[in-house]
Amino acid sequence: MMKQTRSESGMDFRRDTLVWCFSSLGIPEATLPELLALADRWHIPYLELRTLNGGLDLAGGLEAYHREQPEAFAALAASGRIKALDTSFALVGGTPQNWEDFRRLAGWADRLASPYLRVFGGFDFQCNNLADKLKQAAETLQRWQEMRARDGFACELAVETHDGMSSLARCRELATLWGRSFPIVWDAHHTWCVAGERFDQTFGLLEDGSIVHLHVKDSAVGPDGKRAGVLSGRGDVPIPELLAMLRREKFRGPVSLEWEKKWEPHLPELAEALAATAEHWLP
Repeated sequence: MMKQTRSESGMDFRRDTLVWCFSSLGIPEATLPELLALADRWHIPYLELRTLNGGLDLAGGLEAYHREQPEAFAALAASGRIKALDTSFALVGGTPQNWEDFRRLAGWADRLASPYLRVFGGFDFQCNNLADKLKQAAETLQRWQEMRARDGFACELAVETHDGMSSLARCRELATLWGRSFPIVWDAHHTWCVAGERFDQTFGLLEDGSIVHLHVKDSAVGPDGKRAGVLSGRGDVPIPELLAMLRREKFRGPVSLEWEKKWEPHLPELAEALAATAEHWLP
């Protein structure tokens, strides 16, 4: 059972005008009740799920929770606290099994009243055949819309600015090719570190409400020349500049701390990351 630490004392995310969230990647071994309890201690209203119970099988974890605690599951669905289910699905290169897993998770997203399924591009940002990749991505978006209409799903696919889509400019290219906009999870770390977009440039590219969810984290280049995650305020990613802009623009989507302890197990515990975020990034 998780215990409250001294660093949590007095930290309250309600003092910000932005609406905060965190990813379960920061404490991958946690159960859903433990994640909710942690969020409550910090007065953080929302969660996004990538891991549950130490694994990546969200559909299986949600099915078990629904079976074992149906009343708690119903209460959670009614609360609308789960803002995204983060999948491994990619716009390019999906197999029949990938599609089936995605369809299954869409069903659980609807049961949980979670509005978005996060997906990746599935190709490298510096690729030689970008036009072909974007064509395949547009075909995937269309196939999803057809599946969504046929099966009556309420949740929507949201593309993260990650890997080959690590740029809002590229997302705009894809939207133009497909002929319509789509929800975007803006991973600010990737647009700044990979695509080299200034935050005001990125935000200015899409003024139609396409950005529905935001990921923030800090990082720094280590002695080995590789960029790695660090506690909020200890890296060189200008997140305070981004948050100030979002406050000025009255952005109301979830701003999620993506503390990736699942992938970087050497990182400090999520409670320490939340404390650093509150200290350095809240007004």
